Amino acid sequence: MGETNFDKVAADGIRIGDADIIESELEQIDGITPGTVLASKAVVVDANKDAVGFRDIGVRESKTTGNVGTPATGVTAVEYGDGRNHQTVLTVNAALPAIAGGANLGVGKLLYTLPAGAVIVESAHMNLSITQTQGNINADTPDGGLGTVIASGAVATLDGTPTFENIITGQTFNDCNGTAEVKTAIPTAGVPLVIEAADAHTIHFNVADLWAASGDAAAALAGTVVINWRFIN
Repeated sequence: MGETNFDKVAADGIRIGDADIIESELEQIDGITPGTVLASKAVVVDANKDAVGFRDIGVRESKTTGNVGTPATGVTAVEYGDGRNHQTVLTVNAALPAIAGGANLGVGKLLYTLPAGAVIVESAHMNLSITQTQGNINADTPDGGLGTVIASGAVATLDGTPTFENIITGQTFNDCNGTAEVKTAIPTAGVPLVIEAADAHTIHFNVADLWAASGDAAAALAGTVVINWRFIN
């Protein structure tokens, strides 16, 4: 066994380079089995970075990487929770699909895809604005909400197809010139909204209207969406 040279070894501790390790600090980890917690001493994780034996833990916030979903293009996600209970905060900076204008039309933007398996959506919040880019739909007041199926077809409101708005029912936007619409709600389709493994796991912002003539090629969608949900299996 090779010899280790220390700058200093004394009865009350050791020095390695510029680091001093005193006896009381060494005692904090002396005799602890990896993967356990020892009262008034320390936590030592095992080879899998796990530890058992905790009692009460106080934390400011807890973020997770377990059983999370996937944000869409133009969306970033911050995931809070414990791998089972989740709060997903989405920041949206994207564009809506092209709106031809002069007719009823429903369109949508994918925001997030939940992980595979059974999940439950408990509540949601949106703070989103639509901003025209071509000066045609400024004064339009479309119906916008959140749903698991992307809106489509010649519709002026979302309520004709329940899955267009089964997370947040359609809200009337004040305009399409940057005024945010803010809404917090439990799922339209039920409390909570149960999504089985075989059901659509996508979450879309959907919007419908009798759009002004000429429409908009890529109206901007911006703001935040918060989804409170649970991973079941």
